[in-house]
Amino acid sequence: MNIDGVELIDKKISNDKRGESWKIFESKDIKDFSNNEIFLSLSYKDVIRGMHFQPFPYGQKKIITVLEGCIEGVVLDLRNESDTYLKIEHIDFDADTPFSLLIPEYCAWGYHAKKDKTLVLYNISGQYHSNYDMGIRWDSFGYEWKTKTPILSERDSNLITLDKYIRR
Repeated sequence: MNIDGVELIDKKISNDKRGESWKIFESKDIKDFSNNEIFLSLSYKDVIRGMHFQPFPYGQKKIITVLEGCIEGVVLDLRNESDTYLKIEHIDFDADTPFSLLIPEYCAWGYHAKKDKTLVLYNISGQYHSNYDMGIRWDSFGYEWKTKTPILSERDSNLITLDKYIRR
């Protein structure tokens, strides 16, 4: 991976005559991860969600797992002290991919749903603080999304640009 702290976490998959069972992660395998929130997002084809994060000192680690569909996931490193500051990592994965994605604190995360009814599971460490829920506008940091017809929320359309975030 190009960004320090971004990791692939192998799913431990068990099969038998009933089907499959996935163990997405064990907290003992991820340093300083306490699962404080779990949520799902359902997206239609060409929805872009992101790029979301919470700034210092309210960072949140995220474990992203695709349960249905397929995504183009994007991470932007916003950690000033990082050797990978402002680097971009992207990865395509789906429900059949044998891993989840760990995103470190203070990195912005977003994704493009490549199929209808894409279901994404978020396991989040750290407390949510609505006053510090921030984001970088999807088209302001030099990444070429693989869609010509993006569908965005009003909130995501109005996030600040990367340049404005850096200058603040």
